[in-house]
Amino acid sequence: MNVELIECKSIGSFFELGANAGRGMLNLCISDVAKQMLISNAGFIPHLVDGLLLNPEHPRKGSDEAIKAIVQRDFAECIQKLSLFAPGCEALKSAGIVEALDALVDKAWTEEAKDSARGALMQLTDRHREVVVEVDPDMLHIMLSCACA
Repeated sequence: MNVELIECKSIGSFFELGANAGRGMLNLCISDVAKQMLISNAGFIPHLVDGLLLNPEHPRKGSDEAIKAIVQRDFAECIQKLSLFAPGCEALKSAGIVEALDALVDKAWTEEAKDSARGALMQLTDRHREVVVEVDPDMLHIMLSCACA
């Protein structure tokens, strides 16, 4: 996990933000053993929030919009994967990450990041997906198929 690449306080300031900045961490969030290792690091969850790039004064605010969208999507998916792991869910709740996820639902650059934020919020709160079914009565039809021997 390269915290310095996202925060760019020293050597990271010499490198542009790359589209793969969150990919390694996203791959680590597959295994429960790796998730346990990640959450044992006190700086990991603040790093996840920083990687959402929500702060208007973030040091990476001038990076390419398309790259920031990819990085944000990957960090949001990391949070969602972590929220599905019981110890990770508890760690995220303790860190008070709900506010950042609410902001991400409203301000994310991609639908994938918004979906990941919504999924994580369902694990971290008592919220549920709103299911809205709109049926166009003019489009109602019956489809029938049969298997002929």
